Amino acid sequence: MSRNTPLQETPLNRPSVRMAISDLVERPEPRTEQQEQQPRPTVESVVISSMVDSGQSPGFAVNSVSATERKYLGSTSLQVFSQWLDMTLHVSPTGLTSSFQHGMRFCEEMELPEDLYMPSIPADWEAYTAAYFSCVGRFFSVVSRDSITSFAERMQRQDLRALPVRQRPLIATVYACLAIGADSLGHSAQSTGYITAAYSLYAYLVAQPYLPSAQALILICLALRGRNKDGAGSQALGQAIRIIHSLGLHRKLNGYGNPNMEQTELMHLGLKTWWSAYCLDRIMSLETGRPPQIQDEDVDQIRDLQSKGVREVDALQALTTLATIQGSICRHLATIKLPTIAAVLEAQSRLDKALVEWQNELPLELRCDGDISINGPELALPRAFLTIQYHSTMINLHRAALLMDKEIHRTNIARYNLQKSDANRLASSESICANSARAIITAYLQARDMTELSRLQTLTGPLMAIYVLSIVALKNPTSWSTRSDVGLIYSAAEAVEQRYTADGQDPGFYTLLKTLKQFASQNTLSPKGITASRAPTRRTTPLPSNSQYTPQPSSDNQNGSTASTQLNQACDPNLSDEWDMLFPRLYVGDFALDAGGFEGVDIEHLMGIPQLSFDDPH
Repeated sequence: MSRNTPLQETPLNRPSVRMAISDLVERPEPRTEQQEQQPRPTVESVVISSMVDSGQSPGFAVNSVSATERKYLGSTSLQVFSQWLDMTLHVSPTGLTSSFQHGMRFCEEMELPEDLYMPSIPADWEAYTAAYFSCVGRFFSVVSRDSITSFAERMQRQDLRALPVRQRPLIATVYACLAIGADSLGHSAQSTGYITAAYSLYAYLVAQPYLPSAQALILICLALRGRNKDGAGSQALGQAIRIIHSLGLHRKLNGYGNPNMEQTELMHLGLKTWWSAYCLDRIMSLETGRPPQIQDEDVDQIRDLQSKGVREVDALQALTTLATIQGSICRHLATIKLPTIAAVLEAQSRLDKALVEWQNELPLELRCDGDISINGPELALPRAFLTIQYHSTMINLHRAALLMDKEIHRTNIARYNLQKSDANRLASSESICANSARAIITAYLQARDMTELSRLQTLTGPLMAIYVLSIVALKNPTSWSTRSDVGLIYSAAEAVEQRYTADGQDPGFYTLLKTLKQFASQNTLSPKGITASRAPTRRTTPLPSNSQYTPQPSSDNQNGSTASTQLNQACDPNLSDEWDMLFPRLYVGDFALDAGGFEGVDIEHLMGIPQLSFDDPH
């Protein structure tokens, strides 16, 4: 069989042949006998049967390296999209979701020296701090330029170990700032040294739980996120949030009575520190599928971050409003109890409106549409970051529809008494996800063209967008837009793979990128390579005796009847019952589809899974 053989659908009148992609997937090097004796990390699918009858979500995945080294993955969009692709492509016997095991240690752990590490700062430290304030610091300005400059000058003049122990949080702050700046300038080795130094002072930050320690921890989080070590960054952020809560910065209190100018500046810095932590908490919760650490009902802090007399666009102000919406979505997606259909549709409609309104109210300089450089290079990276955050949030909100057969989903949405505008939006959820994925990839690639060294944006958004466009292409192979989408898939996969490689991520984590790149490069995802979309299979569940549904007669030549057959099957009341069962599970990212109630259900038809095979051309 030729590698260039086109990818075609399997006819329904013969056994389905799963796509054999052995020629497309780059297989890993054979493991040595010594390597085989080492335990492999595994991803377990843990099903708690006692939760099924109570209506709670029964399935979740756990990364397991050993009995004591386990991590809850959460219902992230990366995970659920990987599972859909795995059901379609069957890349590996253990499933694509097992790829998450390979990235766990890289993402969650920090390698530290045995002793305290406090290197001297470089002679060109000002270039590093300037790089931080010009990019990452535009959003997360948790420290002032004057304070960093003043203390860095002192660190350059003195023996760092001779400085008072109580100043080690300030030392860690400077190190973290230097690490972000060094990475932004492409000095990766120097950055590694400075983030290691900052992290080695972690115990001092916990032992002195005041504002400087919280600021240092947030900067450490940002430095680690910039290297795609989100798990380790999340731990630092969690400690920072606990400290900030203990300082009362989540409450509308100043503690100074009539503050002088210095105290006013300190209050404003504390305010920005709080909202930076708040935004990061929301962003990372949505990315990891883990519950937020900040609850909105505990917060009454003012949200006006604009300094008096300053007209500069405040990027953190815009991000704070978006983070509030992200928090609401996190709470819906992280629930342990399956929501009702009505609750899902109400939440989707309400939060979709909030997102669209947020985008429409943005200053023109930060709008999440169009060319990111249109308002000047200094705003290009902040605009790209907001664009990726906005569209990633939109995908998370609408992701369940992307995992369903489009016609079945549209038909069932019409059963509910929704306002016409809401019904139209929810019926178009797949298109919304596709357009958001295109916007994410375009913004990411434009930002990379300007500077491939920016550490403001992690790879989670672009990677998710690649998965989304791949799903859309596989579900809609004859669409003309698929021709351009495969180009975006290839370019983005190439860029993301290069970045992961440079950061040192385990190649096993992003193995799917190689597969998708090879598909795109051979045009097997384009209309030339795949025939018409999957025709519905026969039902496997019995029809109720009072059903008025009449199956359509099957035919070897289905080209003329596919659309009508799909519509009739979508109108089948049993499919409505099955959609009612499946849609809430997909909304919260629960793929425990072997649970009670799904026996005999044609899950692949409900989810729009195409049946693909390699056939020799006629």
